Amino acid sequence: MSSFKNKKITWLLIGLIVILLIVLSGSLFKKRTLIIKSVSDDNIHTVSIYMIGDTEFPYGSTNCQAVLSENNKAINKQDIILKNDGKIAMEENFAIEWQTDKVIITAMAEEMYPEQYIFTFN
Repeated sequence: MSSFKNKKITWLLIGLIVILLIVLSGSLFKKRTLIIKSVSDDNIHTVSIYMIGDTEFPYGSTNCQAVLSENNKAINKQDIILKNDGKIAMEENFAIEWQTDKVIITAMAEEMYPEQYIFTFN
């Protein structure tokens, strides 16, 4: 009888661990979808903007990340939250302006004022 009880507890614990892993994997391994990629005039720097995971349901924010790379090596990252009424991030949500020593990223969406993010380099 004790052996049966121990097996039952073991299977219950295994089941709980599996459920926990499934829940955590959804939040730890969110897919990254490239939204826009822009290259500086000198072809040294690149800005890539990704949508991280899916929009928050319903009518929630969209998590994005801007990555500045120099010679294909990431040198700076910035998380961006778009308040866009549950819509996915699109190229139209971002403006990228290259200057000699920096790049200015402007994020725009329906439910927020435009926000600027500045990456400096050199």
